[in-house]
Amino acid sequence: MMFQGASIHTPRKELEIGGITKMRLQQFKNIYAGREIVCADVFCGTGRNDVLGEIVDGSPLRILDAYHRSENMNPRFKFWFSDILPDACAALRTLVPNWPNLSIRTMAAADALNFLGNYLYKHPSTLLFLVLDPNGPKEFPKKESIQLLNEFSKRIDIVPYISATAINRCIGARKKSTS
Repeated sequence: MMFQGASIHTPRKELEIGGITKMRLQQFKNIYAGREIVCADVFCGTGRNDVLGEIVDGSPLRILDAYHRSENMNPRFKFWFSDILPDACAALRTLVPNWPNLSIRTMAAADALNFLGNYLYKHPSTLLFLVLDPNGPKEFPKKESIQLLNEFSKRIDIVPYISATAINRCIGARKKSTS
């Protein structure tokens, strides 16, 4: 079985993503009842993280649990998970229910954001709840994120969970490589 994430901060991150998601889904069921809502995670990974030998549920499982706990019964609610690694997507498929409103796709995060932007364009009343929690900033689709937010800002609720430590390490590595 494949796992992701080895940071000691991973359990806290996943707990916070689950808590924020539950809060927003409870609000959605009251404010946006009957509208199509796509809940997406474009860095879904395997669905589980190995932190010092302890297995911690990842963001896709936290999102699905938050949906269940929010008692959101909107039949037009969809889940859309993607990751660049085929093995990660395959591992996640073994952990999630086989719901008709749940899709797991293998694609790069930039391609996933473009796909979601096209979906929003074709479905003008659809709302997007987007979780961005990359395992490091190197693959973060900054241009595509900005483009998506600029185009559909009134229809997107975003939970960006990007490690400042990882960003600083990446900046330090770039500085070393240019000196």
